Order: sequence, then structure tokens, then C-alpha cells
Amino acid sequence: MTYGNLGCRRDGSRPEPVLATAAEKNTRPRRHDAHLAWTSGGAAIGLLSWRVQLILTIFGWPSMAQQCTAQALPKLLADDGAGGDRFGYSVDMSSDGSLVVVGSYGDDDSGSGSGSAYVFDATTGAQLYKLLADDAAAGDGFGSSVSVSSDGSRVLVGAVGVPYEGYGSAYVFNGTTGEQLHKFVADDGAAGDDFGYSVSVSSDGSQVVVGASGDGDRGSYSGSAYVFDGASGSRLHKLLADDGAIGSFFGGSVSVSSDGSRIVVGAYGDSDSGYLSGCAYVFDGATGAQLHKLLADDGAAGDYFGGSVSVSSNGSWVAVGAPYTGKSGAAYVFDGTTGAQVHRLLAGGITGVGRFGYSVSVSSDGGRVAVGAYGDDGRGSHSGCAYVFDGATGAQLHKLLADDGAAGGYFGVSLSVSSDGSWVAVGAPALGAPHESDSESYSGAAYVFDGRTGAQVDWSIATVAANARKVPAGLRCCVPLWLVPFALY
Repeated sequence: MTYGNLGCRRDGSRPEPVLATAAEKNTRPRRHDAHLAWTSGGAAIGLLSWRVQLILTIFGWPSMAQQCTAQALPKLLADDGAGGDRFGYSVDMSSDGSLVVVGSYGDDDSGSGSGSAYVFDATTGAQLYKLLADDAAAGDGFGSSVSVSSDGSRVLVGAVGVPYEGYGSAYVFNGTTGEQLHKFVADDGAAGDDFGYSVSVSSDGSQVVVGASGDGDRGSYSGSAYVFDGASGSRLHKLLADDGAIGSFFGGSVSVSSDGSRIVVGAYGDSDSGYLSGCAYVFDGATGAQLHKLLADDGAAGDYFGGSVSVSSNGSWVAVGAPYTGKSGAAYVFDGTTGAQVHRLLAGGITGVGRFGYSVSVSSDGGRVAVGAYGDDGRGSHSGCAYVFDGATGAQLHKLLADDGAAGGYFGVSLSVSSDGSWVAVGAPALGAPHESDSESYSGAAYVFDGRTGAQVDWSIATVAANARKVPAGLRCCVPLWLVPFALY
């Protein structure tokens, strides 16, 4: 269940891995630290942290302080996060919601913009691995797209390369050990192909799909997508739109069904319903044959329909985002078997430019559809939000907002829903990490929500509550539990 991160320009020129359109980039702040407002009141409470730790040590409870690690927070953060990492630009979740993979294409471990990806235990919020390409280099953009197999055994990471110049690549890792298994490249690739701009892996990791939206086989930036054998690394198919044309950006988003039988590819630059109205295509994963071309019933110029796509487990349902439709964007649900439009999803209570549809994800049976809207102003300008819909009826169920959301957070740029819709992971790549100054912004964060209630998962509460049971009952009053989190800072 993956998508492409649009980042395209309104004039239809070549997309790059950024957080908004070129016009929006020039108007938004470099970054905003929304994790901790270190106010005078907060600082005063923080001064008590050494007393808390002292009491813990005196009464022989070091395990309580040790288990409340920095990752025991109401969101996912990279252990080594830094300004400009853009952690959260891409996210994906395993079928049962137990693992979350987060891309951080701005990470500088192997050179400026080399990128990285992280694997988290979503049940505890603990970071398990940091993934780096064996041949990582500056400008790779590794982490610009990510996908994880249903059981978490395989993690696929795209490295789109230097904008306007890169050939691009993609990597498969063992999700259990973090070991790199394969590197995928286009055997007919050329500079500027943007291979790796979008990625998706099947349920068992046997099939890998990689988008190359800058490919020129059908004309400049017409785009393509490649299908690989996940076990051997060999290429199976190269997918091209039957009616591909210049500037279609086919491959800007891709999604493969769990069994690999259906592949959906977005082409937001298609102009069937007007310039940059967009479309999506459904392919037979076994043969590579094109089955359907999906168009919005009300498609219009500039909609960017196909900027994000997601397909259900057996290919029966397809969700497509159109973030520039109307004032705030839209998303659509199609019958993957017939290609017929089933629902047009619109966000209730959205504010600002919305960009609803910038990211989409559909559950295994199509019963839940999650849609990101990074331009919502609910927590400040471009703070962002996400929505959960009933896939059968099209009814809106929840609006998801980060508890610590703030202006410029871009929450909703990426998201993923678990197989049964119980959990939703959402990326916010423009938020700052704890204690960073505003000048050290864009470190990023990711969040997990309960898809049934819309509540944000808070691992700090769960960790403290679990450890509280280990404290002798007669002494618990000595350490008010609400003070414990401040010992982390």
C-alpha cells in the first residue's frame, strides 16, 4: 500500500522530491519545531527531572528510567534525527500494523542528501533499524519512497537520485535483520528517469514495482514502471501506458496488490480531461498487460489525478488521489475489476488549501481508505491532517490531527493504513525534533493512529503505565507519574 510523493509543479515541469509546489516552497518557513514548546513553565518543570531520576535511583527503580527512553513519545522520531532530514516524507506499514517504515531522504550519513530509512516496532514505538544503501552517496535521495511487505520480512526503498540528473535505484532489505538483499536499477535507464520515485512490494516480497516518472520511451517525461522478481532481482516487465505521451509522468505513483496480480500506476500529467488532469492505469501483474485506464468522472485541467494511488489486497479496489481538484482536493475509489468509479471522497471540515488526496492508502479488503491533506490549516498554516473513510459507503469516519501539530508541519504528506484498517501511520516531514531550534527544522516525525477511533497512539503513556506496575504500591506517591517524561529531556 504505497503511493508516490507528488511534489510536482503547477506548470507541469518535471517533479522533484520536495514537500510542495515550487510556489509554496518559496512562501513556507524553512522549518518549524512542533514537538516541544520549551516555555518558561515547561523549563521549570524540566528542572525537576534530576530529582525524579534521583528518587528512582534511591528506591532502586533504574529500570523505570531506562525503559522510558527518548523513543517513548507520542510519535516516531529518528534516534539520530537532524535538521533537514525530512524524516516522514514517505511511510508504509506492515499488514498487521506492527512495523512502520519511514523514509528520510535528506539524511546526510553518507553525504549531503544521501538519505536513509528507519524501521520501527509500532507496538512500542522503538526504533529497530536504520537502513542505508551499501553504496550510498551524496544526492541519492534514498528514502524518497518506501514500501514494506505484509509480514514485514521485506522493505523496499527508493533512491530517486539528484533531481533532473539521477538515474535512480531501489533497494530491498531483510525486514528482520536490516540486511541489504538487492539493488534494482533500470537496465535501459538514462539520466533524469527518476527511477525509484515511487515503489511498492507485494505481500511476500516476491514482486517489486518501481516507478520511473521521468522515462522518455513515449516522449520526454512520459514515464514508465518496472516489475522485478523480489527473490532473484531479475526484471519481469517494463510497464508503459498504451497511450503514453510527453509529460504524462506515468510512474509518479505505483501500488501492487498483495498477491501481485494487479498493479496500479498513476500518471498525473495525463491530459485526457484537460491539461494535467491526470489518470491512473491498472495492469495485470503476471503478464504486464494494461487492463483499465482510470479517469475521474468530473476530471478537469490541473487536478493532478493519479498523484497518489493504492490498491487493495486482491486488486478489487483502487484509491486515487487528486490533490489539486477544486479548492482543497479530492480522492476517488474505483472497482479494480471493471474500472468503474465507485466513490468521490471529499474532506469535511478542511481548511486552507487542503491538498486532500496528496497521499492515499486502502486497506486489504477496501473497507477503509485513508487520505492525506498536508495543506490543512487545522493546527496552523499547512499543519496538515489526514482522514479515514468507510470504503464501502464513502462516509467520512475520522479526521486525524497530530496532538502537537503546528504550522508548516506538512502532516499527511505520506500515510499508510494496516490490512484491516485498524492502524494508520502518517508522516510529517517538516516538523522539528525535540529541543531543536527553529533554524534546525525539517527533521520530521511520523505518527500512528487507531483507525477505529481516530485516537493518536501515545507510547509514552503506555510505557509509563507499564512501568508503574513495577513500582511498590506503597511508594508510588513519591514519584508522580506525570513527572516521569520530563526525565527524558
